[in-house]
Amino acid sequence: MQSKKINLNEKFSIKENRKIHRYISFEELVTIVETNSIKLIHLSKWEDPEEGKPHKDTIKMIDEVLKLIGEENATQGALANYKFIKNTARDILMYSYGSSWSKSKEHDAMWRIYSPNMRGVKIQTTANKLDLTLSRMSTVHPKHIFYAVGQVFYDNNPNPNDYSGLEGFFVKRKAFDHEKEVRAILYFSFPQLNRALKEKHEDAVYAKIDKYFIEKIIIDPRSEDWFVKTVKKYCVSKGIDKARIKRSELYGKGDIDVDTL
Repeated sequence: MQSKKINLNEKFSIKENRKIHRYISFEELVTIVETNSIKLIHLSKWEDPEEGKPHKDTIKMIDEVLKLIGEENATQGALANYKFIKNTARDILMYSYGSSWSKSKEHDAMWRIYSPNMRGVKIQTTANKLDLTLSRMSTVHPKHIFYAVGQVFYDNNPNPNDYSGLEGFFVKRKAFDHEKEVRAILYFSFPQLNRALKEKHEDAVYAKIDKYFIEKIIIDPRSEDWFVKTVKKYCVSKGIDKARIKRSELYGKGDIDVDTL
């Protein structure tokens, strides 16, 4: 059985063949290659406190409404509806995981942010390959897994009524628009399953990838020659085609031919 794809609003849509990139440390690359998997982090562990703001605002708004009118004064039907909306928003916040990518092919700021020691790499895949990876997620309760892949929409004052379901994780403040972010979000609607996953994976879940997932590995343009050699030697030893690995030409440093290693 496969996990279920959630179709997002058009403003979040991304073309299937769109190239997307993720800036990571060499250590993370090794983990991906050794385990044949990518990691999706629990949304509570993401750095931006505004993550999932539409869902948080929904919970806050309902609490304020019920405080204003008093639960005892609400009709049974209205109260049940309020609680359903609030619980849904709360569960999505509690049981969702994500992986962040970028549409930006090459950006100096991205290297400086995500490769501060000049020893990072950038992996390239496509939106469709990321989508297929999440679609193959399997657990003991696959029918309870939902996922979405889309581009982030930048909005400083998101109206919670404009973002339903997982769409609440595809909106960020405009201060981050230089990232041109693409996200993969995974939601487990079965709390017992989620708790088991959190205990096993320490606030992360892993999605298996195939040998075609990583199309290119680009090494930090500022990196020293010894680091380029190290990355290339490792990747080639793991059966990755040398033609898919190179140092970025952003600063004109030039690449190192793997045959000379």
